[in-house]
Amino acid sequence: SQAEAPMVEAQRNYNAGRYSRAVDALTREAPSSHDDASLYFLLGQSYYQLGEFPRAISSLERAVQLSPRTSEYHDWLGKSYGRQAERSMFLSAMSWARKTHKEFEVAVQLNPNNFEAQRDLIRYEMNAPGMVGGGADKALKHIEDLEKLDSLQGQLARGEFLTTKKDLEKADAVFAKILES
Repeated sequence: SQAEAPMVEAQRNYNAGRYSRAVDALTREAPSSHDDASLYFLLGQSYYQLGEFPRAISSLERAVQLSPRTSEYHDWLGKSYGRQAERSMFLSAMSWARKTHKEFEVAVQLNPNNFEAQRDLIRYEMNAPGMVGGGADKALKHIEDLEKLDSLQGQLARGEFLTTKKDLEKADAVFAKILES
């Protein structure tokens, strides 16, 4: 249909790594599709890939507002908040980091089978300081939950955790076990 064409074109451009073209197609379409969560999601992803995190955040916040129960939207909003945190001064970064953690948690609660969100949450907790929701104990708890849900995904997360903690011998054992199975 005619109405679908801009979204199809935008998705094709996004998939091909032509993010600016995707943004152009989507921003042309946005005025007539101001309640289309998928449009704002793709627009947010495109801005994210272009490194335009404030614009990504505003598009993804709109997608989440329009479709608050979509795990993937929360995960990408969390990623965008995280990238904004990396670029911000300390106090501002703390606020962005807390938002990042919250979005990853919501994404996992909405869909525990969203393994990308699971891994994003675990990575966040492995690397962030406790004052913004990080901590090895939290990460390990989520890794155990993930292992119950999907053994392979959980083992991959555990291997990454051990590598991050510089426990390379244990990490190698985990990865060797994955390769055997």
